[in-house]
Amino acid sequence: MAHNVFEESTLTLSAWITRGKGERATAKFEFEQEGGSEKIEAAELELGEKGEDGKKVSTVVTLPKCKDDEESYTFSYKVTCGDIPYPGADFRVWPRSAVVKAVDADGKTLKGVPLTFSQTGDEKIFRTDSKGECPIPLNGTAPCTVKVLSPCSLLEWTTEKGRAREAKVEKKEYKALLVQPSVEGNSESAPLKQYVNLAADPKNPKCGTLLKVVLGGQTDDECIEGIPGDIVHIKVEFDTDNSKRNDLKRGIVVAGSKTEPGDDGVATAQVPYDEKGAAEFEVELGYAGGDKAKISVGITEACEDGTLHVQNWRQLWYQLTVPAGTSAPKLDRMKAALAEVFVEYDQHGETVEIAEGDGPKGSWFDGAWVGDDGKKLLNIGDHNKGFFHKKFSNAKSPHMVHVLCCHTQFDTLGKGTTVGVKDLKLTHKSTVKWSDGKDVVGFAGEVGSGFFPKRIGDAGSSFLSGSWKSDDGKESGKLAEGDFHIVKSKVTFKLPADAVKYLGTDDKKNVLVTFNLFKAKGPYLGEADAKKGYLQLIVLRCAENVSNDVMAHELGHTMHQVPQSAAGKPPGLSGVRHGREYVANGHQGGHCADGMSKSNYAGGAGKAGTKYAKNFAGKKECTCIMYGENGAGSSCTGKFCARCKPFIQAQALDALT
Repeated sequence: MAHNVFEESTLTLSAWITRGKGERATAKFEFEQEGGSEKIEAAELELGEKGEDGKKVSTVVTLPKCKDDEESYTFSYKVTCGDIPYPGADFRVWPRSAVVKAVDADGKTLKGVPLTFSQTGDEKIFRTDSKGECPIPLNGTAPCTVKVLSPCSLLEWTTEKGRAREAKVEKKEYKALLVQPSVEGNSESAPLKQYVNLAADPKNPKCGTLLKVVLGGQTDDECIEGIPGDIVHIKVEFDTDNSKRNDLKRGIVVAGSKTEPGDDGVATAQVPYDEKGAAEFEVELGYAGGDKAKISVGITEACEDGTLHVQNWRQLWYQLTVPAGTSAPKLDRMKAALAEVFVEYDQHGETVEIAEGDGPKGSWFDGAWVGDDGKKLLNIGDHNKGFFHKKFSNAKSPHMVHVLCCHTQFDTLGKGTTVGVKDLKLTHKSTVKWSDGKDVVGFAGEVGSGFFPKRIGDAGSSFLSGSWKSDDGKESGKLAEGDFHIVKSKVTFKLPADAVKYLGTDDKKNVLVTFNLFKAKGPYLGEADAKKGYLQLIVLRCAENVSNDVMAHELGHTMHQVPQSAAGKPPGLSGVRHGREYVANGHQGGHCADGMSKSNYAGGAGKAGTKYAKNFAGKKECTCIMYGENGAGSSCTGKFCARCKPFIQAQALDALT
């Protein structure tokens, strides 16, 4: 391996010579040299007295300079003694300095031409002086690369190597300047946010998928107009990790004509300065949240005058409506989850309060019914949500959500609101404690949630009908509302006087009781309306992380998650499998079972013969926000999983209707 040294260095070259029995009186240093401005002269040295052994011989050489057109030169040496050659070492000699001269196409010297000098990895910038020359000190023994920078461009190298180099250069007096958007504070780690789901707005250039870029000019001292007709070169590098969504297609738009990127994600184009000295173009960024683009412009093809980093975001707003006297929920956990899929979720306007008693009859109920003594609670369900959703201003339509908060959500319409008991057998010994503390003949039992002293929904009677008959069928009678008492999830009823009289104290007599009660459906934690998904209903009587997860879950549905078919997936992802999407199986609509094993998932049907078969409810390993259960005790992480993220990011979100 050759030793790297600088020109004009002084080297002491040595060799140990064993004289032995011969008459070897001298040692000769000889050189082989390729290049250099001069030849290194050979040197012959006396060895000393006969019989001396282990003699060290040395010579000192000063290395010649490199020729002006040489990048380096090489030499090696050997020592010859008594016709026996002793090999020395190999060297490569490098210049200590260089001079780059810049001239125009006619050979006239150019002052102020910027040059980038790179030798050992670090780049340094120099400018030519009044003679058009740029002295460059060389501090390393390695090849030297010089590039011409904007606002100049290289026409050709007259001499590209060596200490004296000359470049023919075309020089502009200014650089391309990014006027709009501003690049102040912009960097790869702090990119411009472009809200691609919002309609283009001349007053707010950060809206829309088309980013308008306006260019001017800039000298070393001031911003100027470009020279009409001069060309600005444009390069846009779309990040290789961008979404697979392919509609809208990304690219550079100049005068309505789009140039799409190649396989490397890079698109290039040119735009001239107009008669006013300005140049404009647009970048089509597409709909996908999180996509990145690096926009570079320049007077030269190197596009090194200005750089702008851009990242796609989506913006949504919400109106918060809460019962009076109830603290508005904090949405930090939800907003953090949305930020990870590049959605900003901002409250619009002040929180709207629902006054106590406001709403259709039966909307407010005594908190004692559910264990909140001394409070009035608001229930919103399918029977009255239309009234309360009218409080939604929708001022940011179609990008706004109504977060309608209530204390409980029980539905009271449709099937499943009647619960019946038939032929319940009682004797005179079937006694229960009545509300006044006395023992009466009757029945008491836990019947679950949804039963209240008055019907939630219209404040009517929860007792619908009831009757009794003797077991021989000869005696019968009716039950009345006053015969029933409901507290929380416990129902107590007493037999009417005629039934008690019939039973008497006869152990052999029985009565069969049949009755029907109203049962509200629920409780639920929230919903996104089936037809208008931007209308959300959220229950507040739960832990904050639960309410956040439910709100994020319902907004996920509003953002068209989890798509179950190719038709529901964004363009470019229609052939991509989510891998854990499912419908039904214990939940309603499309959901995500991320965390479930492939065998238990079984293509979305659940593993046959196991608790997973057509039943994905209560599965603790499923932790995504879009899993079908995110209530108290769930394993929800409060985040959209890696399977769901690409689909959420690829959704246009240009309208929530």
